[in-house]
Amino acid sequence: MAETPSNPLPEPTPVEATPNPDQGRKLAGRFISLGAVAGVVVLAVWVWSIIERHPRTDDAFALANVIGVTPRVRGQITRINVQDNQEVKEGDVLFEIDPADYRLQLANAQAALAALDQQIEVARSQDTTLKFQVKAAQAGVEQATAQQKQAGDTLERLRPLLTNGFATADDVDKVETAVKVAAAAVAGAEQRLNEAKTAVS
Repeated sequence: MAETPSNPLPEPTPVEATPNPDQGRKLAGRFISLGAVAGVVVLAVWVWSIIERHPRTDDAFALANVIGVTPRVRGQITRINVQDNQEVKEGDVLFEIDPADYRLQLANAQAALAALDQQIEVARSQDTTLKFQVKAAQAGVEQATAQQKQAGDTLERLRPLLTNGFATADDVDKVETAVKVAAAAVAGAEQRLNEAKTAVS
């Protein structure tokens, strides 16, 4: 019979795997590196978006669409109703111009109009006066013509009486002078009539 040994060999115990501290550090370093790169990327995108929306510089030129706005009339601007880069719509009041100069121009125009109205009234009264002068000149021509005719008729009646001794030479001379004076009066009246007609036209 075989003898059993009194001290049997102990069964081998499984060896527990101990974590390698170097491997854990490597894994943590990778996570931290990835996090740092991701943070830098996010920060760069955020800074880029801010710079695109609100560019700033101390020494640069920015290109932008510029629309010049000019009023239809000139004058000193007393109030601006918009701010830089504000969106505006059709009909919005952008600025106000001092109306004092235009009020003065309006007052001057109204005064000039009133003066012109007075001149028109004076011209109308002068026109009436000129028309009256034309009528008076026509009446003067008619009167001078009538006096000339009367003096001529008197002369024609008086000349035959001179040969018969019923009239003197002095009487005939006076009538001849009256005819000449009447002819001159007709010429003067016609001249005044022509001047009056020219003034009316």
